[in-house]
Amino acid sequence: ADVINILSPPRGLTVAGDGSIFLTTLNPSSIVRVDPDSGEVTTSSGVGVGSGPGFSSPRGLTVDDAGMLLVTDSDLKAVFSVDPITGNRNIISGPSIGSGTDFRYPLGITVGFNGNIVVADADLKALVAVDPTTGNREIISGKNKGKGTNFRTPVGVTFDEEGILVVADQFRGAVIEVDPDSGDRNVMSNRKTGTGPLRSEEHTSELQSH
Repeated sequence: ADVINILSPPRGLTVAGDGSIFLTTLNPSSIVRVDPDSGEVTTSSGVGVGSGPGFSSPRGLTVDDAGMLLVTDSDLKAVFSVDPITGNRNIISGPSIGSGTDFRYPLGITVGFNGNIVVADADLKALVAVDPTTGNREIISGKNKGKGTNFRTPVGVTFDEEGILVVADQFRGAVIEVDPDSGDRNVMSNRKTGTGPLRSEEHTSELQSH
């Protein structure tokens, strides 16, 4: 097994329908697959594997309804679609693809029941909806969209079973639920809400120096 890839800092993680585990790594910039039974690690897409634009800093990772991998790249400020079998890559939204609000530091990514993509952008301090066909981008929750606690550094995002967005905000040390229609935000868990360990707002990380 190629253990070099998995030992580089893993960033995003998702599980495909067949149970395969996929991770994004920064050195080298690639997607690796972990066999859930044997633990074997292979490169699924990256240098020497797959065609199309290369990754620079792959981060968030999810699987769409068609089984394609969707990846955010914080350096290229883009969203990739990746064939998990061939490793071929295609940018579906970014500086020259799609209109609307430009990404600044896209991290977390998820797919809704309607197939629309939602990206957590740490620098925009917002959630951005991406049309999977056109690549068009629109802020659906942020400083000027929706009421409630503002994001500081949204890094992870997913949908719950009721279609509500759930967001991890790193520097707030909080989990925030978001209405995808209104953009309204409500803190579900932080230092003052809920019990158990939670990092403080003063926690620092690599995001401060990107």
